[in-house]
Amino acid sequence: MKLKPMPLVVGIILLLSSFLVFGETDTEDPLITLSYLEMRLKELVSTGGDAPADSGTFEVLEVAEGMSLTLGGGTEAILRAGEARAFVSPKGGIADVTAGRDIGMNEMIPANHHLVNPVADGRGFVFMSRSFVMIRGTYTLQENSQ
Repeated sequence: MKLKPMPLVVGIILLLSSFLVFGETDTEDPLITLSYLEMRLKELVSTGGDAPADSGTFEVLEVAEGMSLTLGGGTEAILRAGEARAFVSPKGGIADVTAGRDIGMNEMIPANHHLVNPVADGRGFVFMSRSFVMIRGTYTLQENSQ
């Protein structure tokens, strides 16, 4: 049986080229350089990326009985002490990411649950007693009009 050199040569070339294309990189040939990565990280930290500068911290609110808290879109809240009920929009409730469900109209807000308001369409809390809330994002606190 006579071997045909052309398919053998093509196969060897394809095998070697796959090592060159798909082979691992090392510190001599990185995908991006460390200096570029450090520069981009420094820019993101100094500008805060696309988020507001204070978006990393929660604000603690002391709220009197009878007040209402209307949440902005993407606002996060945690009821630390006290009692509150939810008011929602026709589009849906407030996301309770701790329990993995939506809180509906007039439902009690569970203490120490991480809540996220998806859109700014009038959803929020009415406080039934003096309460403390951790909040991150935009909100409006006012006398209860619900």
